[in-house]
Amino acid sequence: MPHLKFQHVFAGLLLMSVLTAFVLPVRISNRAHPEVQALFAPVSLPVRAIARRIHDAVAPDGSPDRRVDEDIRRENQLLRSELSRVDEQLHALEGQVAAKKGLGTLGEYTTQFSVIGGDPGFRESLQIRGSSFEGLKEHMPVLYPDGSGIVGEVQRAGVAGAQIRLITDAGFGSRDAAGYTLRAGFKRYVSENGQAKAVPIAAPQVLVQGIGKNQMVIHLLPMEAVTAAGLRAGDVVVLDEPNWPILKGVYVGTIISIEKSKLTPQFAEIIVEPQKVLIRLRDVLVMTKGE
Repeated sequence: MPHLKFQHVFAGLLLMSVLTAFVLPVRISNRAHPEVQALFAPVSLPVRAIARRIHDAVAPDGSPDRRVDEDIRRENQLLRSELSRVDEQLHALEGQVAAKKGLGTLGEYTTQFSVIGGDPGFRESLQIRGSSFEGLKEHMPVLYPDGSGIVGEVQRAGVAGAQIRLITDAGFGSRDAAGYTLRAGFKRYVSENGQAKAVPIAAPQVLVQGIGKNQMVIHLLPMEAVTAAGLRAGDVVVLDEPNWPILKGVYVGTIISIEKSKLTPQFAEIIVEPQKVLIRLRDVLVMTKGE
């Protein structure tokens, strides 16, 4: 009886095979393939593993690459070099994006331009790769590439290029023919819970003027006000210029010395330096939008 039952089962499986192979449409028979394959998994998996081991021992797969080792090593070195170059470019782009985000709403008003040269004479200025066709106009404020501080203003903009007058240029900020001043206030960075915090210093508003050699000076602040405010070297000068209201509080420079004026001892002579040598900047941000 068991022999007959086995023959019946075998005949049924054989009939099912014929039906799925020659009668039933492929779209119907394919639906049952995963289930049938799962039934044979306890047998197929061990057999497959044994077959793979035998194959790897007798006839392992070989690489179609027939080059000598020296050529492969040379190619690997070139690929590593290229990967390093692309990685540096990626980091640079990420840095630009992060800097732009760090500007907050200010980033919406600025456009980045490359510096193509400095002033061939004794003035402190920069030539940038930009023109009036790109929206550049006179007196537009210019910032560091990361927007952290003021660099100067657009002095001239033409069809072939534009010139930036730096805040350290002699006479910048004085009441000259350009009509623009550079008014500022003071802040001091203190450590609070392990983080630097900017604290305003109660001192009168001052005029900052460029004197060349990457420096600026503050003249018209009485020594009494300096003493009362506790101003000292290391304090920060920040922008407070009504002509550029959106830039209020932006970094101008750091105080490096405070002395009595030789001509008017009742007033201080405060020397200020920017955080970078402005004439060496490679890129700048110009505030091309907004007031």
